[in-house]
Amino acid sequence: MTGLGVDQALRQALVVRSYAALAEALENSTFLVPLVAGPDGDAPVIATDADGDRTIPVFSGPDAVQGWGGVTHVVAVDGAELLRMTEVQGVDGVLLDPAGPSPARLSAQTLRELGQGLTRDEGGGLVLAGRMQVQAAQAPETLVAAVRAAATDLRTRVWIFERLTPAGSVLTVGVAGASEVAGDLAARLAHVPGLPVLDVIALEPTVVEHLSAALPMARL
Repeated sequence: MTGLGVDQALRQALVVRSYAALAEALENSTFLVPLVAGPDGDAPVIATDADGDRTIPVFSGPDAVQGWGGVTHVVAVDGAELLRMTEVQGVDGVLLDPAGPSPARLSAQTLRELGQGLTRDEGGGLVLAGRMQVQAAQAPETLVAAVRAAATDLRTRVWIFERLTPAGSVLTVGVAGASEVAGDLAARLAHVPGLPVLDVIALEPTVVEHLSAALPMARL
């Protein structure tokens, strides 16, 4: 681990438990991942807990690696490579500094959301980060009709738009309200045949205001 130092931005994000700062870290920070030799070359160490969940331990600095112990070989990766590792290994999430100084666990889904520029507010809803770009979507009429019917039944406001991420555009249905409402709408859409692949996310008030101003045509 000669020459590797503490990534202060990542460590501070863990100290303050800031999802927005963690999203920023995935864009700019360096993560230390322990490796183990395998038949096809080195691979990330995978920890399995009592419930069978598989996670990759990830560290903010060599002192955090030493605190966990038993690691002789680590690799420094950026956020994009860390996301790729979780996808390739098919793990349930990552353990960040599991032995301290500020341990945290992120599910693979949350990690993907952060990598796309999304953060979670205290109520669990998804918030579009400032760097996320959005545009109006060319949504098929079948989707528009299904979303409008579900939104009417649930008495909520919805938008259909595209999120522009480094991986490409993501067709998105945004729901004004709690994550439970978004879940109900997603469940209704799951039973409608022939719909395109999309994300259904809850929008907190500041994002609703942003979409209302930036994409008024996207609201149904």
